[in-house]
Amino acid sequence: MSCLRENLTSSSYGEGLETGRAFLSVPRQPFTRHGYSRAIVHWDLRESMTEAEIEVILQRAREKYPEAKPRIISDNGPQFIARDFKEFIRIAGMTHVRTSPYYPQSNGKLERWHKSLKSECIRPGTPLTREDALRLIQTYVDHYNTVRLHSAIGYVTPHDMLAGRQAEIHAARDRKLEEARHQRQLRREARSLLAHSSNTTTITSPGETEAGSAGMQPC
Repeated sequence: MSCLRENLTSSSYGEGLETGRAFLSVPRQPFTRHGYSRAIVHWDLRESMTEAEIEVILQRAREKYPEAKPRIISDNGPQFIARDFKEFIRIAGMTHVRTSPYYPQSNGKLERWHKSLKSECIRPGTPLTREDALRLIQTYVDHYNTVRLHSAIGYVTPHDMLAGRQAEIHAARDRKLEEARHQRQLRREARSLLAHSSNTTTITSPGETEAGSAGMQPC
């Protein structure tokens, strides 16, 4: 899929659960060849996040888009600087770029996703078990990808942007807006015509009354 051939960001985010500490790994595809998509292509929730587990998660993301050769953008965690990870990237035909140390803004789109996930999903939902967390996160990701309109990508969903449907959606919106403008113009013209007709009737009525009165006068 051509729109997945540029950047795939990956990081692990830890959030405390009642049963211990879990790590959410989110390979996220923020860039496409034609702009930002913000789509979550794959995620996982695990009790640890080793280099081997990162490889498994990225491989599962790649299997959804087998033709893609993305560039991985990650932080400088030990999983991402390991020699085995470098070898995995080479064999998989991907490239890897690490962000500047102690500068999370360089991976800002993924950091913003983690913030949204915490504030809109994890904290309000308060999962007490891993199963609770999996259910909450899956529901949130599905809504985020396929329902929620994203202002930064022209008010389309990340899934539509990832699939390259944004131009079709924007064209359909333009047609609807043009039709709505046309209908408003027709309604304004109809109201104007009605008002003009009413004014004409009001002006001629007195004359008609006088003519009628004159016809009733005795000879």
